[in-house]
Amino acid sequence: MPLRPHQQTGANEAYVNPGYMLAHDMGTGKTYTGIHILNHFDARKVLILAPKTVCSIWKPEFIKWSVIKYDVHVFDKKGVAKKAKDIKKVLKLHNDKSHTAIVINYDSAWRAPLGPVYNDKNRIIDAGILMSTEWDYVIADEVHRIKGPGSKVSWFLKRLGQKSKRRLGLTGTPMPHSPLDIYAQYRFLNPDIFGTSFVNFKKRYAVLGGYENKQVIGWQNMAELNKKFYSIAHLVKSDDVLNLPKRTSIKRSCHLSPSAMKIYNALNNEFISEIGDGDTISVDMALTKMLRLAQITGGYAEIDDDDKKERNGKIIDNSKIDAVKDILQDLPKDEPVVIVTRFTNEIDRIQKLCESKAVDRTTSILKGGIDEHRDWKACKTNVLIAQIQCAREGIDLTRSRYCIWYSVGYSLGDFEQMIKREHRDGQLRKVFNYFLVSEGTVDNLIMLGLKHKKNVVSYVQQSIKDFTKLGMTKLTSTGKPKQ
Repeated sequence: MPLRPHQQTGANEAYVNPGYMLAHDMGTGKTYTGIHILNHFDARKVLILAPKTVCSIWKPEFIKWSVIKYDVHVFDKKGVAKKAKDIKKVLKLHNDKSHTAIVINYDSAWRAPLGPVYNDKNRIIDAGILMSTEWDYVIADEVHRIKGPGSKVSWFLKRLGQKSKRRLGLTGTPMPHSPLDIYAQYRFLNPDIFGTSFVNFKKRYAVLGGYENKQVIGWQNMAELNKKFYSIAHLVKSDDVLNLPKRTSIKRSCHLSPSAMKIYNALNNEFISEIGDGDTISVDMALTKMLRLAQITGGYAEIDDDDKKERNGKIIDNSKIDAVKDILQDLPKDEPVVIVTRFTNEIDRIQKLCESKAVDRTTSILKGGIDEHRDWKACKTNVLIAQIQCAREGIDLTRSRYCIWYSVGYSLGDFEQMIKREHRDGQLRKVFNYFLVSEGTVDNLIMLGLKHKKNVVSYVQQSIKDFTKLGMTKLTSTGKPKQ
């Protein structure tokens, strides 16, 4: 199939840049473009790194799109030592006439003996099988996964980039949280663009202030960063290149029971007090408080037991569960539905509801350690309960047109990726997103932060500070404060 205009433009740029990023939105065909680029260069020895849930899509994509016949080996299961042993066997069979593609997940790639082997003094004594191989092309799928410059996988990709002739990054969200996210990705693709010092990069483009002058309070030199970013990147938004059906968002208001609201308010007042006192609360502390508040809005509370010095969880409310029940009962039984959530306890409760006599639906689960997405896609079940952290990348949910958001995370990047799993190329029907919002809670602020494309944690924290200055401690249904 010929490339679409936006794919051809990205491919043409990749031809002339040894390190390049296709920042193409979800559903715009960046996997096919990447395979086309490999065919163009007749790349014989290819390494593809991807999140674990994405690895399995590459083999069928090669079969479907590649003009050249590749021996594609996917290593997304088993232990690291076994993977290293099997990869050595594959590379040993490779010759000048063969085309080999090895697909492996990020979490395994940097670990010994795949990645570098360290001694007791934390010095590299062996490069590992992946860095000891000279690759014709290294593709980092969902390359924003290496955005943390100090993470082990990011350091590994930095070194791996030096061992490959060409590098390609694929992502729909190159800056999921802030402009700082781009540094580590470009350090892998082309370190000449932003240099090899994150400290200098941060000083150049971030304005620091706040607690101990270490918090990012603004941005500077954005025109320069923008120019450098586009020097080796092609950015495409799905709305600009795809003729997709409309997408409708529907808010379903939920109300915590008086007893649940009492528990919520106790924790919320503590949070407000800590923030209202000044800048003493750290981002990590704020995130923990918000996490527990969000759990309560879903009907689950973690209660501290001071005597046993442990935390016990219990179900305290069913308002969101009842909302899911109402929506499912209103939809045809054979209509496939995706339910998005964050917490494991929510998944268990939703599954129990779906399989009850009142709803009577078959379910598949997609969460850490369990991936039944294929069963759902094969129409063996009609409800997919998906944890956003596992379902945000690399999967096609166009079978469904209905998505129920039981809970929403704080990551704008995760949210934008997940919401396009259904609304992407291949979707032929109008898409409906139901957002369950517990009124008068942090749910309102989270939704406002995502709507305005803000950093949610900072947005909520700053909003509470602004409210407390006015003597306001509660939120209306629109997220606005009241006495």
